[in-house]
Amino acid sequence: MTSSVANPQPKTVTPEKPSYGEVVYHKLMTPQWLLNKATWNARKPDGAELVLEIEDDSRDYENILWVSLIPGEILDKNDAFTVKIQAILEHNNPAPLRNNNRNAPKDPMSIMVADGRYAYGIQIQDPTSYDNNANNDSGFGGQGAYLGMEGEVRGSVLQSPTPIPPTGLDATQAQIDDRNHVRWPQIFDITLAQVEPGPRRNLVGICSSALDGGYSTSFWFTDRLKGEEGLRLYLYRAEKEEIYNIKSLEVTIFRDCNYK
Repeated sequence: MTSSVANPQPKTVTPEKPSYGEVVYHKLMTPQWLLNKATWNARKPDGAELVLEIEDDSRDYENILWVSLIPGEILDKNDAFTVKIQAILEHNNPAPLRNNNRNAPKDPMSIMVADGRYAYGIQIQDPTSYDNNANNDSGFGGQGAYLGMEGEVRGSVLQSPTPIPPTGLDATQAQIDDRNHVRWPQIFDITLAQVEPGPRRNLVGICSSALDGGYSTSFWFTDRLKGEEGLRLYLYRAEKEEIYNIKSLEVTIFRDCNYK
């Protein structure tokens, strides 16, 4: 009796299905939502309907609040992704008071995204002190209306806060009249893009607004966001005396297209 061994069937290789990108998180964070859902380190306001008014506090670089965005299992290690944040803020203190009243509203603050260890984001400069004079008191003169900001998330204060200057900024791009409220916008669009694996895997940041008819700058951070460890949104103040008024924060996270 002869026995026969069946020939093994060739394995079928299914090509990877291209991804055209998808939204993995989206939320419009209103003042009331932030009041009730965010985790607060700063003094929590008594109430908010249209504007969230955040008072001064006792520590520089304090974490005002944070919000959990996505858990670690949503993004893979090699996923390229983009975080987009639209911040609608209010600055309407009468101009003559700003240079005489240290408690004048000074928004915005540093708006950052963290992977549980490090935070990266944009610090939009205080319109009461920003100008293009390199010798001004703010220390940011000649660097533009925004700075990149990164630091370690540990405790209730941003550790080792490190400003990241803009890439290739033309300091004459925006000529700010510090006495003119009309020219300071209330809507800021922030993009944090984790580029695909390659020679430079660092995070890139972009901030733009209608400042002076349209103003944007970009930044290369020193490392990358590890989306596979989950992502959180953090708001940090710069100086303890500052006051912030927030109308809304809209956050969207995209898993980027992998189609070549």
